[in-house]
Amino acid sequence: MLPHPIPYRGLATMFDRRAKACARVLALLREKFGQRLFRTVIGLDTKFREASASGRVISDMAPDSRGAREYAALAEEVLAL
Repeated sequence: MLPHPIPYRGLATMFDRRAKACARVLALLREKFGQRLFRTVIGLDTKFREASASGRVISDMAPDSRGAREYAALAEEVLAL
């Protein structure tokens, strides 16, 4: 048994904005986790696959892509904790 709870946060990733099922799951996550879920949601972005295939990070390969912007927003959210 731990002497105190471990702080944690949930992060929604691989979110497909076109899929209603993803929207329903995100709503359930927000209901379940509340403030323990990051506001930032990381969506699907083909630039992730391209960056991975070339051995680069998305912020270097495609800094203006939606995925890079979402990870930058996550970093800002983490820094604000």
